[in-house]
Amino acid sequence: MNTNPETAILLVGGTANFNGFSISPCPKALLPIANRPLYYYLEKALSMVGVKKIILCVKPGMGDLVRARLSSQGSKMQYLVRETAMGSAGTLREVEDILAGKPFWLANGDLIVGTELNPLLALHRQQKAQATVAVLPVLEAAWEKERVELDFQQGVKAIHRIHPAQERRSMMRPAGLYLFEPEVLDFIPRNSYFDLKEQLFPILHEKGMIAVTWEIDGYARTISSLDDYFFGNLDVLVGRAEFPDLPDAQAAPGANNGHRPKIHPSAKLYSPFAIRPETRLGQDVLVLGPSAIGQGCDIEPNSIINECIILDGAKIGQGAYLSRCIVGEGAQVRKGALLYETALTKCPEEKEGVEVLQLREPTHRDPQAACKHMSWKTPAGPFYLKIKRVLDVILSCIFLVIAAPLMAAIAVAIKMDSPGPILFRQRRSGLKGRDFFMLKFRSMVSNAEEIKRELLMELNEVDGPMFKIIEDPRITRVGKFLRDTNLDELPQLLCVLKGDMSLVGPRPLSFDEMRYNPRWRDARLAVRPGVTGLWQVEAHTKLEFNEWIRQDLDYVHNVSMALDLKILYRTLTKALFDLIQTITGRPQ
Repeated sequence: MNTNPETAILLVGGTANFNGFSISPCPKALLPIANRPLYYYLEKALSMVGVKKIILCVKPGMGDLVRARLSSQGSKMQYLVRETAMGSAGTLREVEDILAGKPFWLANGDLIVGTELNPLLALHRQQKAQATVAVLPVLEAAWEKERVELDFQQGVKAIHRIHPAQERRSMMRPAGLYLFEPEVLDFIPRNSYFDLKEQLFPILHEKGMIAVTWEIDGYARTISSLDDYFFGNLDVLVGRAEFPDLPDAQAAPGANNGHRPKIHPSAKLYSPFAIRPETRLGQDVLVLGPSAIGQGCDIEPNSIINECIILDGAKIGQGAYLSRCIVGEGAQVRKGALLYETALTKCPEEKEGVEVLQLREPTHRDPQAACKHMSWKTPAGPFYLKIKRVLDVILSCIFLVIAAPLMAAIAVAIKMDSPGPILFRQRRSGLKGRDFFMLKFRSMVSNAEEIKRELLMELNEVDGPMFKIIEDPRITRVGKFLRDTNLDELPQLLCVLKGDMSLVGPRPLSFDEMRYNPRWRDARLAVRPGVTGLWQVEAHTKLEFNEWIRQDLDYVHNVSMALDLKILYRTLTKALFDLIQTITGRPQ
């Protein structure tokens, strides 16, 4: 590398989503941090090492929104927006034409960096590396290394205390910033889902490529949770994160295009704070910093805002009291509301409705954390979950009674066709990551898993972590009939009765099969896995991993009884159609 890389790729993705809770329709990279978009801080760090062009890689369908937001910000940096869907490494292939065979930076769109990057560049050159990974130390006290080991029934098996000398993992984690030479692209397949961490780096190591780490010694924060977002704002406002090249966060936002906030003379504001243009603060409003208030907000008289992050277009009702809250874009807080450590976002179904999330349990007052660990949020309410469970039990009982003679005949046929057990039993991950054994009629030879390792590299027809062969040589004669008619799934009705599965939901997978996309993993583990799901009826014949991800996320974000019944109806009609086609010998 003779010259500094002039191009950076920003993995922006889709809507800013924190475990299913969205505070804005834009991606995280465009969320305001002290009233400036998050990407602005990374832009400054990259521009200081010679970057002149940044490629924003967004989820399909997000391009127009991101371009519109970029045009309203104004920047000397050249920005290009590309819609990509092939994973963190597959995306690099999709923008290869822009890279033009030159070295490039890669960064996650949710990363704030306030440190000098020239030392990273110097190390990369000195080591003649093909890849350099910016890392952060994992700060874990000795007592945090104690773990309770559980057996399969969740009983206590042992308690381990790991000494730091026994820790095999490094005490570093990736910060989300990389520097690559162009030759790494040769190891990424075209038109295929490919993961940076789980797939690309192991290949680089296997091929003898030089990949080194560089520890960030300045400020860096990944906005992976609402906790990170809240404190990222506070860090910038109070000066814990120093950005020497940036103008003062308090003064600059109020002076854009001559449009200043309309602040009533009796309103009181205590630094540090940041207020965007066209925002109105009514009579006797009190703003206690550190706080950030976005553009076009309306803070009605006698309201108190204490350490809050309020996004564009929000309205705070008269006499409301908000302390350590996040108010989403366009959300409305009712008159006289009293909110503490709460996040609110505009409800998409109601014009003036809001969805509310308690950031922390009232009984847990840790002064160092504003947010508790959250599981993925879904639209499923308690009534829906109870009704769904009742239907699962009733329908699975009915299906089992009707199918009992058929299941007995299938069991005999499997035993006569090939040696091995009647049922295939495999550990899968269920609701909230709890393991269970999924049952199916065995449709393959008994040593199928051993043969799979030989077939994985040569015949696999699915990208990503999945394994699927349309004409799988491991399938038995009876097994082919069972798969063509979907009858091999019948024993899963027993898993539904037990409560490990539901009739409708994402297909149960192992943690290993979900490792390439943590967001997809966390979303699908927020609901009970199903015998059938949206992917089975919408895109089962498609082999692209990104399509599977999209269908699963669509189901989790839109789960409802109407959607479940629609999927169940389409599954039954498809199963009947497949059965008729198989019996008559017609191609499916």
